[in-house]
Formats: sequence, structure tokens, C-alpha cells
Amino acid sequence: VAGIVEEVASDVTDFKVGDEVFGRANGSLAQFAATDAKKLAKKPESTSWADAAAYGTAYLTSIQVLRDVAKMKDGDKVLVIGASGGCGTAALQLSKALGAAEVVGVCSGTNASLCAANGATRIVDYKTDLVDKTLKDIFGTGYFDVVFDCATNSGAGENYKAAGLEVLKPGRIMVAINGAPMDFVKMIFCGGSRRHKVHLTNDKGNQADLSYCASAQLKPVLQEGFDGVPLNEQNAIKGFKLLKSRRAKGKIVFTVLPEAELKA
Repeated sequence: VAGIVEEVASDVTDFKVGDEVFGRANGSLAQFAATDAKKLAKKPESTSWADAAAYGTAYLTSIQVLRDVAKMKDGDKVLVIGASGGCGTAALQLSKALGAAEVVGVCSGTNASLCAANGATRIVDYKTDLVDKTLKDIFGTGYFDVVFDCATNSGAGENYKAAGLEVLKPGRIMVAINGAPMDFVKMIFCGGSRRHKVHLTNDKGNQADLSYCASAQLKPVLQEGFDGVPLNEQNAIKGFKLLKSRRAKGKIVFTVLPEAELKA
């Protein structure tokens, strides 16, 4: 979410009415949304409203996965599966910014140039390269330091868990942002397996990470035609249909207009 502060609680000292902010808020597809001040950061003047709104989930998830969960280090080799979506493109950019020596993106050939432009040093086209080969056939066992899976359990039946673990170095962690029922059980009761953790939507909104993403010259990829399109019934139907199709390139961003403009 991104917007202008309308009201603050008495114990909030970081923001004042009129500040331009961005971050995380439940129910943000609305003219007003309430959230914890710790989940917001001040919007840089050079950052557009649409870009600021796109940082909140995908970039927080990606930086916390790479840095905190997968313990990515400078010089690591990173594999991003499902590289052309919102979290995927954010992960490509952040992997490069955090010093990855190699960033491989798994996507369709039609999205290869998009992923390359956002940090991928090599592309694996799942429609052609993985027809008669596996990731292990292409890279060998234990090639990657970090495997970030943005595709498995996302709705179309893909499952890269076994393939990802085959190319992961021993002792490192593969992270997935979508979980099957058993993954939820493991996460809740066991904290995930030693070699495979499921990182769902429990990213932690905090000012430091938000400010880093906005200041590190990271440019969110916005779906063409949905880069701040006005939120109305027609656009909402089209936008969510595209989201459910899993063919969106980057993030879908709506602009919520003032009530007076909605009635005009």
C-alpha cells in the first residue's frame, strides 16, 4: 500500500498527518486503511506511487527469504523458480543487489528478456529446457547455494520441490513461498525440515527493509495496463482474473480514487 497519512495514534512519533508513506496494510484496496506504524516507511520523493505500492509484499518477502531464511552470502549462486512474477522479479533484483555471483531464473521463454533485464544471468525455459531434462541434468547435484521457489503450489500443478533440492548444496536451505497442506503442518509443528523451509505470507513489515528496497535503486516490475490503473469494478475483475491466471508479469497495482472522483 502507498498513500498519505490521515491520522496517527498518540504514541506514534515516526509519522505525522500529511506524510507520504508505503508498506503493508490489511484491506488496502480502499480509500482508507489502518495499519501498524512499524509496517510503514516514508516514501522517497523520487519513487512513484505505483512503485511504492508494489514494494510491500513481494520485496519484503524476497529480502527476508534471501537474507534471513536462506542466509544468502556475497558470491552465492541463486536459483529463482517462477522468476517472472512479483516475488520472482523482486528476488532477481535483490539477489543481484545482495551480491550473488550467479542468478538463474526459471520462466517461460516469452519472459526471458524480462527476467534478464531484472538480474538473471541465465534463463531456464521450463517449456523447452525441462521437457526431457531436469535441473540436475543441466547444473549437476548441489550447484546452488540458494533455491527460491515461487512456483510450486501456486495453482497450476507445478512441483519443483524434489528438483530444487537436487541442485541445492548440502546444508543450505530451499525456500518456497507457497505451501502444500503437509508443508503447513511441518512449519507449524516442526519449523520446517532441516533442508527445506516453507516461507509463506508471514513476511515481517518493518521500516528498515522497506526503506532499503526503496533506496537500493530497485525498480518494481508492474504488469502492463495495471501499473496504477484506477480501481473500479471493470478493472478489478480484469486484474484479479489476470492474477488468478498466473500470467501476470510483475505486480498488479490499483489506484484508489477519492470518493468524489469515483462518483464523477
